Amino acid sequence: MDILILMFFGGIVGWLVSKPSQNRRWDIAMGIVGALASSSLISAIGMPGAAGYTTYTLLVALTGAVAIIHIGRSLNRFPHN
Repeated sequence: MDILILMFFGGIVGWLVSKPSQNRRWDIAMGIVGALASSSLISAIGMPGAAGYTTYTLLVALTGAVAIIHIGRSLNRFPHN
């Protein structure tokens, strides 16, 4: 269930940061990947993992999603205009 919540938050963040002229599917996908990656990273360094529908989970998902989307755009690895 926690993975689904992270995926939901990541997808929402990806959708919110995309512009109508951009490829929203890539932004949503990168948002989901970023949310899952950030949760895994937080758990790996010893902090409590994102669990349930909490503000902490939202912040972890938001941070990871924005970071991955930014990195992807700066490396020009996925389409955007």
